[in-house]
Amino acid sequence: MEYEDGVILKQYVYYRRKKNNRKLATKVLYDPQKPWKEVTEIRYFSSFEEWTFYDENGNRTLKEQRKNGEIIYSCEYSGRKKHGQEMCLDDDGAKMFIEYVNGKRKK
Repeated sequence: MEYEDGVILKQYVYYRRKKNNRKLATKVLYDPQKPWKEVTEIRYFSSFEEWTFYDENGNRTLKEQRKNGEIIYSCEYSGRKKHGQEMCLDDDGAKMFIEYVNGKRKK
C-alpha cells in the first residue's frame, strides 16, 4: 500500500507465489480527498488488463479491457447495470458498438 500523510493512495495485491517471483494481480487507486473510496481498479490477467472506474459514490461507471495498451472492450455502467455504449471487437478485429439503457439492449 502507498500512503501520504496517513491517507491511502494505492493498494497492490499479488498472486501467491514464491517471494522473489511475485506477480501483480490487482492495483486499486483511491481518492486522496475521500479515504478508502475507490477511483480505479486495475486487474491484471495473463493476456489483458481489466480497468474499472468508479464515481464519487462508489458506483461503477466504466469497465475496459486493454491488451498491449489498446482498448479491446469498453462498457459504460450506471451502478450494476450496463447503461450507455458497449464496444467490443468482432472476429476480424473490427469494432462493434451496442447501446444499453438500464441494463437492456437497445434495439
